[in-house]
Amino acid sequence: MERLIGIPYKWRGSSYDGVDCWGLCQLYYKMVGRRLPDILELYLEKKECLSMGHVKENIRHKFSKVEEPVKGDICLFNIQGLPVHVGIYIDKLTFLHSTEGSTSSICRFTDPKYKTKLDSFWRTI
Repeated sequence: MERLIGIPYKWRGSSYDGVDCWGLCQLYYKMVGRRLPDILELYLEKKECLSMGHVKENIRHKFSKVEEPVKGDICLFNIQGLPVHVGIYIDKLTFLHSTEGSTSSICRFTDPKYKTKLDSFWRTI
């Protein structure tokens, strides 16, 4: 996971040249031999309207919600009431993520920006 720290932010990026939060998750899963769908696949799966609620519903078909996360599970955060940010679970204290204007980094769940925003943990099916 150390190879994923310090990657520049790039909207819709999913390579070492740049990643957004979902692209970082895609890159991690690629490293461990798994494939995550592109975020647009989640938006457009049933050719329905583009909405975060629709994305969250499509995620349920590809991921299982878990109560006891393990390293590599996806952390879903609600920002302003919408599930719009994801990270990669490391341990009970930390997660890896990418945010605009920064590089990918390890963050603590107790960080004021995220401590009240954690929604759930998800594992690929």
